[in-house]
Amino acid sequence: MAERAYNFEAVLPQQGRAAFLRDTFNTSLIESLQYMLEVCEDVIPRELHQEAAQAVNSLDPKIKLSGFLSFINTQLYKAIEEENVELIQLIVSQIKDHTYQTNNIQFVNFTDMNDYFMPRVLHSLTYTLPQERRDVIDVKPLTDDEFNSMESGLREGYNKLKRISPDLYQESQESIAQIMLVHSPGMLGGSSFDMFGMFYCGLDHHWNTTTGVLDFISHEQGHMYLHLLNHIDPLVNNAQEYQISPIRRKERPLMGVYHATFVLSRIIYVLERALEMGEIPAGEQEYCKGQIQKFKEYFDEGMDTINRTAELTPLARGLIDTSQELVAA
Repeated sequence: MAERAYNFEAVLPQQGRAAFLRDTFNTSLIESLQYMLEVCEDVIPRELHQEAAQAVNSLDPKIKLSGFLSFINTQLYKAIEEENVELIQLIVSQIKDHTYQTNNIQFVNFTDMNDYFMPRVLHSLTYTLPQERRDVIDVKPLTDDEFNSMESGLREGYNKLKRISPDLYQESQESIAQIMLVHSPGMLGGSSFDMFGMFYCGLDHHWNTTTGVLDFISHEQGHMYLHLLNHIDPLVNNAQEYQISPIRRKERPLMGVYHATFVLSRIIYVLERALEMGEIPAGEQEYCKGQIQKFKEYFDEGMDTINRTAELTPLARGLIDTSQELVAA
């Protein structure tokens, strides 16, 4: 099989690995949408069905797909299960009304979403947040200056990542389609398995410091790689068992603990490399060192929880072991 050409257990990227996994995911996504459009053809107006089918059939699995498209796939599946004809038609209309492919990373203003996407995406991105953060969510429009400053800060972070680790930078370009920028208390940054290819960054996050932005993009990119792997491997067989998470310091499903521990290894690697290469400004260096030390402690806690409680697949065990080797190097 083609995937044997890649070592999925390596914590750091291999050339072409992310693109291969992305293309595999995209192919499954397109086939899923094609199948569901066939299933619900009788309840969709003919012209709408033809336009949606044409839009899906024109998609190229070797080009990045928007996170909105995998979101639509999940929503359409649920609507068909519920036999909700009105909702099915509404979702299918979104397929024909938007462009879902991009070669570059797009920056999206959260409040630019239409009335279909806005409430549903907000729920998808926030329902797993701690209750105290969900309680204060209040999305406000970003000003042009705020949006431009956030985009500029994140782009500079990727420029630094390209110098720090060309392989990680290439992985980002192969897997990330969109970064959504949002202004809301409680929404710092995150992603959803239902919106592969997209993550969000909040105005209140540390996007305006080198340490913060490298932490953030390494963190979310690590999640993205695990989302891709999870498409071909369950990773954690007892994924829904709850244990203390090393980042949130609260109980989360073991899949979340595994995610947190893996992404910590990448963050530590990137920040240590950034310090070594002089990419961290002098005024941030002590703070950066403190973050690295804290993250190493969190990583050790995560590894202890995984080793004691998680039932890992061979791929997941190999990956987390190479993560531990990277942190110890």
